[in-house]
Amino acid sequence: VRDDLALLRAQPDPHFPLDTVHSLDAAARADLLRSLSRHALSGWAHRIFKDASVSLPPDLSAPLLLSHSRNTAHSILALRDYEHISRTLSSADIAHIPLKGIRLLETLYPDPGTRHLSDIDVLIHEADIPRADRALRAVGWRGESGGMWDRQQRYHHHHGYEPPPPLCA
Repeated sequence: VRDDLALLRAQPDPHFPLDTVHSLDAAARADLLRSLSRHALSGWAHRIFKDASVSLPPDLSAPLLLSHSRNTAHSILALRDYEHISRTLSSADIAHIPLKGIRLLETLYPDPGTRHLSDIDVLIHEADIPRADRALRAVGWRGESGGMWDRQQRYHHHHGYEPPPPLCA
């Protein structure tokens, strides 16, 4: 846990310098890796160690680099999807604001590999939901329907969509 806290702060900790990771045995490194992964911090940890010029043992460096690379690819696709959503909503004259992860990715994180994204959150006026749904579906986004739509509308005030299939496979 102490290891995770030092990484979360993203700043040197005089009581736990980042290079002391070398003193951890294999089991402790595996625990650290599991904890970072569980909290979606592996990409961030890769960046912290890299920026601090800390050379990691391969059992840490390889999975952290892989996580950072996956986050980068996923984030680039999410940014592309958000741009598509934003253009679609704008062309339908629907005011919208990006929220949480996608907005933080654009403004706070030093590179797209440091932030794990699981979805794209966009805020719109409740009165615009039907028009937004029509606009997104018209360009290929697939959303909930029937009972699930009604349930989400009534209890959660959010709707999930899947992006259109890629133009080339």
